[in-house]
Amino acid sequence: MEYDILEKSAGLVASDESLDTRLECAARLFIGALPAFDECVIYVWNDNNKRMELKALCVKKDGGVKKSRMDSYGEGLNPFKGVELPEGAQPLQDEGLAWVAIKSGKALHAHSNAAFPEAAVWEGVRDGGLTGFKSVYVWPLMDSSGCYGAIYIKSRKKAVLTAGEKRVTRTAAFHTAMAIKFEWLARRQAIEHGELKGLKKKLVNAERLMALGDMAASIAHEIKNPLVSLGGF
Repeated sequence: MEYDILEKSAGLVASDESLDTRLECAARLFIGALPAFDECVIYVWNDNNKRMELKALCVKKDGGVKKSRMDSYGEGLNPFKGVELPEGAQPLQDEGLAWVAIKSGKALHAHSNAAFPEAAVWEGVRDGGLTGFKSVYVWPLMDSSGCYGAIYIKSRKKAVLTAGEKRVTRTAAFHTAMAIKFEWLARRQAIEHGELKGLKKKLVNAERLMALGDMAASIAHEIKNPLVSLGGF
């Protein structure tokens, strides 16, 4: 079972399917591999908007927790910025647990004896995506080159991953990160290839114009300097 899941997650890296389709498949794989968990959400970093945006969602049983699904997470947004806090109070970071996991470079496990309320806060971090759940694992999607997103795996009951489940999830999360990374590289290559083709076309046109210029100059020279001697005259 473990190797079957890893084989499927590895196959998503080189698949010809769209990235959204592959991420949806990955979310289903995570939920299928983790029977104690109810929901998997995959977020992908959008460099233009500077936010992590929801790209894939798989729910085992819909228990009326739609409010918990955050469409996106910003980076380090602080609603109390510039506000003087009471002595000893800690500012709430409205960035979500994803950024905590990314900054630490490892998975994060948040849990509560009661379901997280709508204004969910865990160790000073506000995350609306925790609402209605008791246990949440967050895996950062990253490598030494950068950050690509994050995976939330949630349970409405208190749940802990086994050593084997952690191993599978960690490896499958890395495969997911590589799928996103390779998609980005492919898109960048396509853009650069298009720019290169455009530059090549401009160079060809420039060479043609230069050739026409040389031809025109040669014809003008011949007209101004006709042959004086033809046939011995």
